[in-house]
Amino acid sequence: MKYKEDTNSRYKILGYVTNMDWSGDELIAWVYGRCGKSEQAHDAVKNDFAGGHFPSGDFGENAAWWWITVLAHNFNVLMKRMVLGHSWINKRMKAI
Repeated sequence: MKYKEDTNSRYKILGYVTNMDWSGDELIAWVYGRCGKSEQAHDAVKNDFAGGHFPSGDFGENAAWWWITVLAHNFNVLMKRMVLGHSWINKRMKAI
């Protein structure tokens, strides 16, 4: 277990259960290394591709809208990695 001090002087207790035969320090470093990228991608879909503004109150239309924004985001990431080159990978839509 790892104890992490919060800013309000309270403690947050986290536990990891795994079948990996790594040491605790290796496992925690691996878990912390995975954090962050999904939130950045979600922010890009919502703000760069208008995924946070749904067109109607109908679930089907909103689901289609979200699917199109995710598809556009994935296509943009693919184009930056495969066509535009390494210098464009971390650029947002407004820079392109």
